[in-house]
Amino acid sequence: MKIELSEPLQDELTQLLQLPQIGVLGQHLRRMFIDYLEHELQTGIPVYFDEFLYPLNCLFDFLEAAATGTAAQKKVNSTAKDDVALTPQQIIIQFIAATVSPEKIFLISHAKEKDFFDLLIVIPDISQTAFSDFEQVIAAGCISHSNIHFSLHQSGHINKQIEEGHIFYSLVCTRENLVYDDGMQPLLTTGPGKLHPLINKAKNEFNTGIKRAQSFLNGANTYHANNEKELTAFMLQQAAELAFRTVILSLTGQDIRTHSITVLKKHCKRCAPGLNEIFPANTTEEERLISLLDKAYLNARYSADFIISNADEALLLERVQLLLIKAAGIFKEKMALATPR
Repeated sequence: MKIELSEPLQDELTQLLQLPQIGVLGQHLRRMFIDYLEHELQTGIPVYFDEFLYPLNCLFDFLEAAATGTAAQKKVNSTAKDDVALTPQQIIIQFIAATVSPEKIFLISHAKEKDFFDLLIVIPDISQTAFSDFEQVIAAGCISHSNIHFSLHQSGHINKQIEEGHIFYSLVCTRENLVYDDGMQPLLTTGPGKLHPLINKAKNEFNTGIKRAQSFLNGANTYHANNEKELTAFMLQQAAELAFRTVILSLTGQDIRTHSITVLKKHCKRCAPGLNEIFPANTTEEERLISLLDKAYLNARYSADFIISNADEALLLERVQLLLIKAAGIFKEKMALATPR
């Protein structure tokens, strides 16, 4: 919808956007809002909160865009590099740095998802603010960016995990992934002597889990040969569940106890996003296929209403087999990255 502005209003808006410190104005207004928000959340969320939160953030984004646009106009004779506007990722990182005062921020790369970014935010040990308050603040600032995931971690906890050689943190918390650093604490690295035992532990966990997953897949093929479709579906669900859980456990140390493939995919998105490509859930048909696999855990054995077509059975057999192959490939790749040269 196009809004027609009167000439006086256009003049007022133009004068506002030409203020030399329009960017600072936007930052101060956003910070004032964050301070107000922290106070309000202690006494309960006001009834009008949902109605004004989004438009207010749009206003802040508008002021930031105005500042960027004005700066670009003033640099028409500068190099092309200087004229490049901030990306959504850079805007979010700057916002978090200004409002949360983190020690470090790491970007967990997902190469095939350019519009999605995942941030690991390290909070200084001296911070007295509850993580839940920080999460509210960051969520409010990122309300117009739906494809962002973040997690907060105490500095001491992260350093302990890195020093002990935790596979996931050793791979993520690196100089290459560092997108913000307040310069107050050094970036720790894991010594080779501590990595080797944990790599061996991860390999043992993976080999044990993937062997069990393969056994369920073998069972599915046996039931398929005997034309027992419902039991085939159940065995396929178990094979897929174990494949996801095994990758998550071996790479992060988390044993996610759930039978939901949908839930497991969410956990896998951070440590092994490539595994989710086998069941992408990016179309209605793909969502139906995952739902069918989820339902197979209980319904295939205990519900007379559970029905699976020959086509779906064949497709799930193919997908789960690919899932196990993909899991092995991803794990091998991660271990190669973690192994000291």
